[in-house]
Amino acid sequence: MSKLAILFHLIKLVLRFIFLSFKKKNYLKHLNQLILFFTYADKEFYKEKFINKSVDNESKNEKLAFLLTGELRCWDQSKDLILSLSEKSKVFIMTDIKYKKILDEYKDKVFAFYSDGPDLINEKNKIKNWRATQWFRFQNLVNEILAYEKKNNFQFNYFTKIRSDFGFLYPELLLNTKREASEDCLFTYSDILFSGRREFFLPLNNLFTIAEEVYFNNKDYFIPINYSQILNSDIDAIRSNWFPYPKHILRDHNPSPYYENSEKLYNNIKEKKTELIEFNQNNEIHKYKLTEALGHDEMPSELIFARFLNLSGIVCKKHNKFTGKLLDTRKTK
Repeated sequence: MSKLAILFHLIKLVLRFIFLSFKKKNYLKHLNQLILFFTYADKEFYKEKFINKSVDNESKNEKLAFLLTGELRCWDQSKDLILSLSEKSKVFIMTDIKYKKILDEYKDKVFAFYSDGPDLINEKNKIKNWRATQWFRFQNLVNEILAYEKKNNFQFNYFTKIRSDFGFLYPELLLNTKREASEDCLFTYSDILFSGRREFFLPLNNLFTIAEEVYFNNKDYFIPINYSQILNSDIDAIRSNWFPYPKHILRDHNPSPYYENSEKLYNNIKEKKTELIEFNQNNEIHKYKLTEALGHDEMPSELIFARFLNLSGIVCKKHNKFTGKLLDTRKTK
């Protein structure tokens, strides 16, 4: 990034922050953007000094379980954080057998399982759509945690799903479950990171089965939408802006792969909620045009996650503990 480009973006972010501070609207979100801007402007500083620091000085939270599913990308950058979390809570990992040699070094610190190991490989080979693999891993890891609880006559109150290729700006917040304890919701960073009390987290154990049976290869068909869930959730917490909506009601909705139109969509839903709910009950839905459902031709994981939580009525909110970004090195390591 050139110095001129850095200066331009900095001025834009500062002006936006000042403006929104006066309006008392979303200023905290833009304060985080300012922090992240300074962090990202120097990638080496971001990579080496600012993210995924260990949490050795934090208090234990023995009622919290961390779940890490998928490939162990960026393990070298994240292992100190993950291992320090294992000293304060329990860390459960479901990954590929190719990482067994790495994880065997830490078998006294983390609980490791393998989705293509001898116990699961036959089931994994039956998955109808490869995009469901992450939810297959998630379901089986949750089952392992439930078995651990039963064996030890113990129950976790809180769960947090993390990734090894994510850079956490505030890793110390990962152990803090005050909001999880007091708020009836799931805290989400789309389908990448999420946390909550067991009654809001564990229903996701059914997502793999439902995704295989209902969602995949049906990206554009209409599924009734829980508009109360959208209005009670934080804007941008999940990809509800990707849903296919009745076009004749939300005429101004232009789907975007990002979140820039989400606030406008939220306000339109709030204004036309009654009409939208009535459309859910229309027996001739097939005669109406829908707004475009974004993503891959096959329904993307983020959209499956959002639809499942929407129909489950689970309110989704954002949390500063998930401030950060996917690491640049994840595509190479």
